[in-house]
Amino acid sequence: MRYPLALIPFCMSVANCQANDVNHIRTLYYRAAELGQTRQFMQTMERTDVTKSPVLLCYKGMACMMAAKEGINPYTKLREFNRGKAMILEAVKRDPKNAEIRFLRYGAQTNAPSFLGYNKNIKEDEAFLIEQLASVTDADLRKRIAGYLSRISVTTE
Repeated sequence: MRYPLALIPFCMSVANCQANDVNHIRTLYYRAAELGQTRQFMQTMERTDVTKSPVLLCYKGMACMMAAKEGINPYTKLREFNRGKAMILEAVKRDPKNAEIRFLRYGAQTNAPSFLGYNKNIKEDEAFLIEQLASVTDADLRKRIAGYLSRISVTTE
């Protein structure tokens, strides 16, 4: 059976919606962070429309942070780091009560080198995450937050 050409844009938009799904992006992010598959995550985030979702904007900021970590040129590394930091800040401004956004910022700040000075919200985000953990409805996200908080508290004691 032949499909009319009018269906092609529809199929492309459905594929784009699937690529923009937060769960899909989250999976790519953790693969990148845990398994070193950063290139695929960064490429996906470059193609992702983040204007409608603060969570996706935050993940795009995290992709910039990963690009900074992998870069060679110090100027480029700092530029990408600051670009990512600005996106994360904007995501927090848009949705300050979102546990996933605050968790991503917390992770970025606890892993950023201290000389960058990106550590001002660690205590605030940690307290927010502890307070909100029970109300996080996404089981995977709740498990990741709890696991990370327990690892960080063990290393900082």
